[in-house]
Amino acid sequence: MKLGLLSEREGAEFRVSKSAPVMSMRQGFQMSMPQSRVTVFLVWLVPFIVYSVAYTTFGSSIAVLANVLKLGPIEIGALASALSVGFLSTFPGGILSDKTGKRKIVSVGLALCSVGLAAIGLTNSFVGCFLSAVLLGVGAGIYEAAMNPLVLELFPERRAFALGSAHLCWGIGGFVGPLLVGYFYSTYADWRLAFYITSILVVGALLLFLTVRGPAENKTDPDGDRRDFRLTDLKALWRLMFGNLLAWGIEGSIVAWLIIYLTTERGLGLLLAMSSLSVFFLLQAVGKPFWGLFADKHGYTTAVKICAAAGGILLFSAIISWPGILPILLMAPTGFLLGGVIPNITTAACSRFRSASGAASGIINLSGDVGSILLPFVFGVVVAFSSAFWGFVLVSSLAILLALIAK
Repeated sequence: MKLGLLSEREGAEFRVSKSAPVMSMRQGFQMSMPQSRVTVFLVWLVPFIVYSVAYTTFGSSIAVLANVLKLGPIEIGALASALSVGFLSTFPGGILSDKTGKRKIVSVGLALCSVGLAAIGLTNSFVGCFLSAVLLGVGAGIYEAAMNPLVLELFPERRAFALGSAHLCWGIGGFVGPLLVGYFYSTYADWRLAFYITSILVVGALLLFLTVRGPAENKTDPDGDRRDFRLTDLKALWRLMFGNLLAWGIEGSIVAWLIIYLTTERGLGLLLAMSSLSVFFLLQAVGKPFWGLFADKHGYTTAVKICAAAGGILLFSAIISWPGILPILLMAPTGFLLGGVIPNITTAACSRFRSASGAASGIINLSGDVGSILLPFVFGVVVAFSSAFWGFVLVSSLAILLALIAK
């Protein structure tokens, strides 16, 4: 077995006979039929959507919170990083999920998200809002650490496709969250309602999640070697961790700087610039299950190499294109390609450590969280000394670097 993104077909070689539940007359029906697994999966997609709505509701409310709470630039920056600070819980949350069960940790994560959202709605101060947002991030971190491997265990023969399909829901949530905030703020002139409603939605998603049970969690390693995740295992994960750091950082940089670049340096109108980012995320959502299906057949390494290299080239082409509709046309396939990077890196990590998939998911998410904080900041430093154009040159180059280290 290779380090990094694993052998090309390792995910497909998962031993279904040892991980999938069986049905017997004595045990009764245990979610072994494909239709039942699909039903469970469709129910599990609801928490994915609501979770992403919760995450984006806060992000799209920062401008409103800054106005209501009379915040200065430093306080606004602190709020913008609060979720990422809380998301650092993803690694210990993943370890805990391996020890106590992933369903329990998913439930705890959703509960903390609900409490954090409600607390934000109740706050009247910067400190209260910041601490509540950190709590929301903690819930999101441990939810993601446990939910990713839970989905992978549901479809061991189509692991990458299953996770990519689940992550497609990020696009749905990312579309709904800002609309929810805008609707309640403009209609009722009360920003708190968005957080209260979202908190209730998370509770509903939690209750729905608890109504179904997937296959029993695999408590033994497929090769018969049950062991806990150790820090020494990071030697086998460093390429995946560094790759995910780059992938999250690239996506975060695009979110933070694309509109600014297109409006200030390329002369596009705000609507056209916003459309470029919207199309990017729409096609990114579509790309996640497509490249997951590709990876199940051709391997995670091949999928990540193609997506990262081609995505970096297209991103560079988009930023040098002339003003007009061309940036939108080029950002669409860029999003479609980059959508195949993060889910396949996560799937590869969980496949590398099947007996400690929660911890593997957690450490991969942790590295990505660091990247989402670090690279947009580095981008800003580049802008301070030159321009956003050179920031995107850096980001495009890092995408190609990601393709080169995927082996």
